Amino acid sequence: MSRLIGLAVAGCVALGGCASGLPGLRPLTYATPGQAMVFATGDKCVHEPADKEFGGLVAAALTGVASTLLKNFGTALTEGAKGGALPSSTATRNLQLDPGKTPKCVVVVRGSFQPGGKAVDPIDLASFLGLPGDAADQRRRLADLRLPPVYRVDHYVELRVGASSNGKALTFAPLFVRVARSIDGAASGERDLSIAVKFNRAGADPVGSAVVVADRRIGVSSEWAPDADGRYAIEAPWFGTFHAPPAPTGGGQGAGAAAGQGAGPAAPAAGPVGGGGAGAGGAIAGPPAGPGGSTTPTMQSRAADAVPVTVTVTVVETRPTNEGLAFVATVFNGMQPKIEAAVKPLIDSDARRATDVAEETGDLGLQVDLATAEGTAQSALIGYCSASSAALDAAGRQDRIAKSIAARNAQLKANVAAIKAGVAQPYGALVSISADPPSTANPGACT
Repeated sequence: MSRLIGLAVAGCVALGGCASGLPGLRPLTYATPGQAMVFATGDKCVHEPADKEFGGLVAAALTGVASTLLKNFGTALTEGAKGGALPSSTATRNLQLDPGKTPKCVVVVRGSFQPGGKAVDPIDLASFLGLPGDAADQRRRLADLRLPPVYRVDHYVELRVGASSNGKALTFAPLFVRVARSIDGAASGERDLSIAVKFNRAGADPVGSAVVVADRRIGVSSEWAPDADGRYAIEAPWFGTFHAPPAPTGGGQGAGAAAGQGAGPAAPAAGPVGGGGAGAGGAIAGPPAGPGGSTTPTMQSRAADAVPVTVTVTVVETRPTNEGLAFVATVFNGMQPKIEAAVKPLIDSDARRATDVAEETGDLGLQVDLATAEGTAQSALIGYCSASSAALDAAGRQDRIAKSIAARNAQLKANVAAIKAGVAQPYGALVSISADPPSTANPGACT
C-alpha cells in the first residue's frame, strides 16, 4: 500500500502537482477569492506609540543585501507557486510625493471590499484592530488611511517606514499583524508571513527589501513596540532611497515646491487611491483635491514637481511544512552575516564627519611627531659632531661610540616619522657607529 501511495505522489510531482490535490500538494486555485489593497500615509501608523519616533541608525551601509532578498523573494515565489503551495497577495498603490517625502506608514489589507453572502455590513475596523473607544489619536490615524468599507479581512499588516539619519537609506518594520483567516481559507493554525515592499520611482530602478514574520497564530493580533532607541525587533535590511539625488541649488521654484507651496495642475476627483492585487480591477484614482503639496493622510501632492512613485507589497503565507520552510530558507538564509557586515561601516553624515575630523587630527599628530623626531635628531647630531670628546683614551672612545649611536637612532626615528607622515625622509646619510673622531668616521653626516 505504501508503495502505491509513493507511486501516486511521484506521479503527481512529475505532472506538476495534481490539480485535484493530494495532502500537502495544493492546486493552483489554492487561494480563496479576495482582494489586496495597500495604503500609505505621511502620519504615524495606527499602532505606533505617540511618543516614539523611528530611530535613524548612524550606520546605513548598502551592500546589495536588500536587492538580493527581493531577487530571492521573486524567484522562490515563482518556483514555489508552480505547485500551488504558496498562497500570496500583491497590492500596488500610486503616490505623488513632494521631492524628498517618504511615507511613514504602509498598510496592506486583504479581504473583501464589497458586500456578499452574510457580509451585508462593513466591519468596524477600529474594533477589529482592538482600538479602545477613547483612543482618539489612533482612530484618527485609521480614518486618515481612507480605507474603503471592508466586509471581510483575511490579513491586516502595518509597516512603519524609517530612514537612516543621513536620509540615504530606508528600512521598514512590522508594527501590527493580524491574520484573521488564511488565504487558503483556514481559520486556525499558524502561518509565517514573508513580506516584500518595493518602491518604484518613474524612470528609476525599483528598490525595496523583505522580512519574515514567523509563527503567527490565525485569529491572534501581534504587535511590536520600539525599544529605547526607536528600533524594532523585526526590521528589513537597509535599501537605497527611491528619491533622486538633489538637484544643484540656484534659485527656481524647488525650495517652495519642496515645502509644499508649488502650484500644480488641478486634481482629479477625490477618492481613495488604492492598490489592487489579483482581481482588484478598476482604474487607480487620482489625488484628492486640496492645497498644493502633499496632503498629510494620503501623501498625494499636486505640486508641479511631484514625484510619481508606485509602492508594491507582496505577502506570502507559508505553513510550517517543508515547502513553507523551503521558501523562507531560500529567501532569507545566509543573509544575516551579510546584514551584520553591512552595518559596520559608518557612512552616515555625522559619522563621516567624525571620521574626517579623526583623519585630519591624525595627520596633524603625525606632523607633530615628525617635528619632534627631527628636532631630537638634530640635537643628537650636534652632540655627536660638535660635542664629542676628542680624547684618544678609552673614555673618549666610549663617548664617541655612545653619541654616534644616539645620533644614528635619532635619524632613523625621524625617517620613520617622515614615512608615517607621508613626506620625504630627512636623513639620507646616516651616522655610522664608530669610536673614531666624527670628522674622520662620518664626514658626510657632520658637514
